[in-house]
Amino acid sequence: MQTTTETVPLSPFVSVVAGESVRRLGSWELLGRQGEGPLARLYLARPAGAADARAAAYAVKVLLERFEDDPRAVALFQREAELGRAIVHPHLISVLAAHLAGPPYYLVMPWLPGRTVRRMLDERGAIDVPLA
Repeated sequence: MQTTTETVPLSPFVSVVAGESVRRLGSWELLGRQGEGPLARLYLARPAGAADARAAAYAVKVLLERFEDDPRAVALFQREAELGRAIVHPHLISVLAAHLAGPPYYLVMPWLPGRTVRRMLDERGAIDVPLA
């Protein structure tokens, strides 16, 4: 299979390289896919044009393309953005920015380094209550 590095614009917000690697979304440079849930993909990101690698301290959550025309999925994403902006709590992630006017829908949040609970369970088995 031949790999191409041609950038193909899908919309004013998205560029795709080699069919899968999203490189830029709005004013954010996406550095790599970090995970995927039932409705969205999560990317490590930094502001586009940032020269400092330490600027890669953001997460961009992008609604999956197959849900862009699903009013319930879009409403859930919009609700997450509203609550993430309105509620400030040490145990909840804040939404710093969002693009909700049309596809692609995405949220920008601070990047929280670490491991998922799933990864910890896979690596260690059961975890102690204080750690959980």
